[in-house]
Amino acid sequence: MTSSRKDVRIKRETADRLLEGLRERILLANANDSFCYRIKRAVVFGSYVNDPDKDTLGDLDIGIEFEARYPPNSEEFRNKEGECRTTDWFKAMAWPKEEVVRFLRNRSGYISIHDLSSDHEAVFSKEIMELEVSP
Repeated sequence: MTSSRKDVRIKRETADRLLEGLRERILLANANDSFCYRIKRAVVFGSYVNDPDKDTLGDLDIGIEFEARYPPNSEEFRNKEGECRTTDWFKAMAWPKEEVVRFLRNRSGYISIHDLSSDHEAVFSKEIMELEVSP
């Protein structure tokens, strides 16, 4: 018998620990010059903030607004040490952002990252919790 991902639930205490780790990784990502994107804004939304009395959750929904650390066609963006080094437009624009997402998720299947630039309506349907993005 197989179970779908939606059948798996996490306890609120686990979500609290995941959120605390995510907060730390946001600050680390923004302090790390090897990432081509930084987090401009981060919010928690969904059942974590809308149902505070709920003991089990499906996932932790996080909305992230990214901004380029370097202008996309600059020498710093193309030649910065690490994953930024490329002249391919797709890799230069897509992979470095995905690299930050993977770092933030830290291999957790319970953290869902949503790009605020394309998913505003889902994020702002009810309550949100702003996260600190700089020290």
